[in-house]
Amino acid sequence: MTLEEAVKMKWFNWWALDIHWAFNSVKAYASRMEEQIEKMAQEDEERIRANPPDEEESGDVWGQHYWLFDETLPRGVRYSCIILLLTTIEATLLQICRQLQKSRHLPLAVGDLAGRPPVKMLTYICKVGGVDLPEHPFRATLGHLLVVRDCIAHAAGNVELMSNPSPAGVREATRQVDGFLVSGDGYIEIEKGVCAGLIEDASTWESGILDAANLAFRVEHP
Repeated sequence: MTLEEAVKMKWFNWWALDIHWAFNSVKAYASRMEEQIEKMAQEDEERIRANPPDEEESGDVWGQHYWLFDETLPRGVRYSCIILLLTTIEATLLQICRQLQKSRHLPLAVGDLAGRPPVKMLTYICKVGGVDLPEHPFRATLGHLLVVRDCIAHAAGNVELMSNPSPAGVREATRQVDGFLVSGDGYIEIEKGVCAGLIEDASTWESGILDAANLAFRVEHP
């Protein structure tokens, strides 16, 4: 390709690249944080073994190690990944809504609709924007994740502290997502690696929405 041809190339919907980068950033965060937990756990174990506690303190020291690196940190990181993923979904769907309004000269803005995000964004894209949303299994998963997110945000993941939805409703939503469960002490638990898969699914699902709305990034050669 010559420089002249490159200059003549036309970029369309370049802003859509921001959406792909947003999901890639969340996925990188999830994988890096999991790696850091493993690294810190190994370093802490080496520290304990280098200066072993006496027999009386050994149980407490190793118990604290297990509590921190097998329960507390993994749970906190995975909770944060779910919240960050859903925040990213809401923000990027809002971008799509605004671009639809601008490109199609729609009389209504997404803010004119009632309801909670991201559901009202999807309603806007479909009903106001006239976009046929593609079928994708993540759409159902999203509804379950919203329930889980509410439990994380309002009850620190403790299912029994929830009232709306009820503990039974949160448990049911949790059962619907592969790799999610409720522990014996009533907390939502997320298996290792699950967050990265959900982020990938969400990215693919939203890319399909961009394609259906004819808003995906593309380059036209001269």
